[in-house]
Amino acid sequence: MNVESWPEWSKLLDSEKKPFKQKMTTEKVEYEKKRVRM
Repeated sequence: MNVESWPEWSKLLDSEKKPFKQKMTTEKVEYEKKRVRM
């Protein structure tokens, strides 16, 4: 999943990008954990 390729991404301010990336990473990790448990 490459967020940088989204058209909306380039419109975001740098200050918005960091928390957003953090959130995406956290969600991805949580998703991976759930998958491993199955």
